[in-house]
Amino acid sequence: MIKSIEIKNFKSIIDSGVIHLPSFGAIVGCNASGKTNLIQSLNFIKLLASGLSITDAQRHICLVPNELFNLNLPANQLTIRIEMQDLKNNEYRFELTIELKSDISIDNNFKIIYEKLEKKDNNSEEHYDIIYERDPSQFKGKDGPIPLKVDSETLAITVYDNKDTIDAKQHLSSIVITEQKVTDNRDSIVSYKDNNLAGLIVRFMSGDENDNYKNFIDITSKILENFSSFNEVKPRYKGKNVSNGDRISLVMLEEHNVAGQLSMQSLSLGDLRTMYFIAKSLDLREGASLFIEEIENGMHPNRLKNLLDHLDNISHRKHIQTIFTTHSPNVIDHLKPQDIILTYKDKIHGTKYQRIDSHKDSAAISNFLDKGGSLFEYLSTRFD
Repeated sequence: MIKSIEIKNFKSIIDSGVIHLPSFGAIVGCNASGKTNLIQSLNFIKLLASGLSITDAQRHICLVPNELFNLNLPANQLTIRIEMQDLKNNEYRFELTIELKSDISIDNNFKIIYEKLEKKDNNSEEHYDIIYERDPSQFKGKDGPIPLKVDSETLAITVYDNKDTIDAKQHLSSIVITEQKVTDNRDSIVSYKDNNLAGLIVRFMSGDENDNYKNFIDITSKILENFSSFNEVKPRYKGKNVSNGDRISLVMLEEHNVAGQLSMQSLSLGDLRTMYFIAKSLDLREGASLFIEEIENGMHPNRLKNLLDHLDNISHRKHIQTIFTTHSPNVIDHLKPQDIILTYKDKIHGTKYQRIDSHKDSAAISNFLDKGGSLFEYLSTRFD
């Protein structure tokens, strides 16, 4: 679980302060207030922890290097600090500062000027032990210099072979940001490696994840009344040994009261996204973090409520952190004040984030809710 994040000089964010993230909740705010930028900062770190160089990770986030930084500031450095906790209650704190080189005509545009990983001392509420610390002149651990050369655009966490480093890297690289091109993908002909809905179904039906498939069918049948089952059609590879990863399959679905089988093309956007979010949640390893943008897109309010209930259940059962951006009254009213991060922006201070339960009006919010008002109504009238 990502407990908190602090961001400086990233896109619309000048200085976010410490943002405490809920285990299941939402990021709300007006259009262009900075909801997506918070998620993109996490995606940036996830890409780096997965082994990409800063330049390659930047290309996933924005078109040109300068766009990674707040364009209203002269500084060309950004800093991200993340606190995370694993299933064994080990707590890590990761910090990264990168700088854009003055000559951006060269291939390598960036360099890491500071990187640090710490682990919380279980016997102390405040003390953290340094796992490693790095700047352009040195790379050291708590016992002295570490004899390891690391490229100036590559995170040390990806190459330093240490148990705590491996655990922290796995946590960061298991951050999942859903992408519209994947969630809305209706391809029925897929491989085991594909990440769209049909690809997830193929993995579920492979045998190794049969429990996930049973759970998926059970949950989906409760939300989609007409849904019956999926069928996987595997082609024959004569004389060839083909691994699961290279095998191509055709995934078809069946519905009650419909004779024959249907391809993914027949699914409505709401049905497709509903199934995908359920399947993706079941597919994640325990302790992962899932971020979904505008979960309400294509959803009827009643469908959305049922989906949230099931995602909440899966999240608690598998200890998965699930956070979504939203404008939907139905999503906001489904949550408690402590589950919501309010996003707002002004020209001077950039984007700011605040947990509703820590807002200066938190007492007034509680009073408003106690009198029968809705959380969405309060937010929409007070924080336009």
